[in-house]
Amino acid sequence: MSAFSNGFNFGFATGFFNRMFGGFNPFCCFNFTPTFFTPVFNTSIFTPYSTPSVNMSFQNFTMPAMNNTFNWKSVNTGNTWSSFNMSDTFVKSAASNKNYSDTDTSNFSYDAEALKNKWQKKKPDLSQKFYNKVVQVAKRVNCDPNDLMCLMNSESGISSSIPNAGGSGAVGLIQFMPKTAKGLGTSCEELKKMSPEEQMVYVEKYIMNSKRTAGLGNQKIGAGTLYALIFLPARANRDILTTQGEKYYSSNNGLDLDKDGKISKADLAKRIRSCDV
Repeated sequence: MSAFSNGFNFGFATGFFNRMFGGFNPFCCFNFTPTFFTPVFNTSIFTPYSTPSVNMSFQNFTMPAMNNTFNWKSVNTGNTWSSFNMSDTFVKSAASNKNYSDTDTSNFSYDAEALKNKWQKKKPDLSQKFYNKVVQVAKRVNCDPNDLMCLMNSESGISSSIPNAGGSGAVGLIQFMPKTAKGLGTSCEELKKMSPEEQMVYVEKYIMNSKRTAGLGNQKIGAGTLYALIFLPARANRDILTTQGEKYYSSNNGLDLDKDGKISKADLAKRIRSCDV
């Protein structure tokens, strides 16, 4: 009598597909040892067929004992994960300590007229359109417009065409480097031809990109963090940005205002405040 004449013989199908394919078959039988079968008699009334079934023994497989080798001893630093050692421990870099706190960022004033009244004596050539633009950009990047003015004053004297005095090729309001300008879809030559208000488009674009790089999202930022986004955006979520012995420090050691061998956000905040009017 056929195995399929009066009903479906699962024993036959399982044995057949295991012999044909091994491993996983369409009838959900997982064959761990496809070359070894234990004969089991099929007691179906429809057929005396003897079905080879799967040997589920695990003679050659031993689960490894779980021990301290697999224990993670990680420490969440609250900001960045840094160096990894052989003990599976994440160690917080001394350079990423978060002791600095931006000044109160809860009450930024987005009043273009007030900003102009504050700065026009020192910068009489700047237009109302420029002040309007500074306020708009500051609002979108979530910083104080006055901090942004101070930053640009520190970097370029709020000039869109002034080149870097050190001969680096940087130019403009926040001293765009040639590579930076290219990444923003322009060039230093093009930036030099722009008015201050036109160049503010690229100031905004650069700060927004830097905030994403630093993982700051759209959070409010104070003076020290704002300057850090221009100076070293990849480290802008740290308090100490660079230390003596690093190239970033040696080429910018004038920013180490307290001369402690470190350039920190506190130093950068002091630099901005010193350029205030």
